[in-house]
Amino acid sequence: MKPELKTLLPALVVVALLLFAVSYQQSQQSQESQESQESEDSVPNAATADSVIESRVVPSQRPAGEQQAGSESASGSSSNLPGSGVDASGAPVAGRNSTGQRLDSSEPVLSDRVFYVIQEAQQRQLEDQWEESLAELNALYSDFDSMTPFEQATLLNFYTNVLVRLEMWQESISAFSLLLTVEDLRPDINSRALMALGQLHASVDEVSTAIAYYQEWLEFTRGMTGLEAQTAIVEQQLQSLTGR
Repeated sequence: MKPELKTLLPALVVVALLLFAVSYQQSQQSQESQESQESEDSVPNAATADSVIESRVVPSQRPAGEQQAGSESASGSSSNLPGSGVDASGAPVAGRNSTGQRLDSSEPVLSDRVFYVIQEAQQRQLEDQWEESLAELNALYSDFDSMTPFEQATLLNFYTNVLVRLEMWQESISAFSLLLTVEDLRPDINSRALMALGQLHASVDEVSTAIAYYQEWLEFTRGMTGLEAQTAIVEQQLQSLTGR
């Protein structure tokens, strides 16, 4: 029996927003503190960057036998991903203020442009305006390579929320695959990406790949606490896919 993807993935959207809520709030507080000490700077308008966005699925994150098919399907998708490997981290990194100067901060911060565009995209998601949110996020990709690791990770996580909600399965696969290339990725985000990839590959009838990701999720989360419900879901999906 094929897993019911629509009953599982929407929860990932909620989880993703919660995972970044604390970090995002810290960034917002840092930003407001900076603005109270400095004169107001104009925020650059986010230019449309569709022409510079290209699909990039990392083959090393795909089990053997699915790499070529996955790359071909992603390259023909209607919404693509930024054009470089993501060297991003969920760990705190120093940010930059509106003048580009390094900040001596123990918490990650977002630059002015990224901060305001992400804030707008998040608000549109909360208002159920998912296509508008996607347009906001796409506009950031022109400067993707110059973003800090925290900015790249934040952008990619909000992006996966939109793609899943819009049922753009191949684009979602590409985005979650990129998420797994992030250095020092937080364990909770890593496990979320692995589970999502299992569900997504199952939804497009890539059964062997789905099984591989589910098994990787079980191995990765071994010894972690508080995952009993998720473990039960993964085991149930494996039983459905393997017929055992």
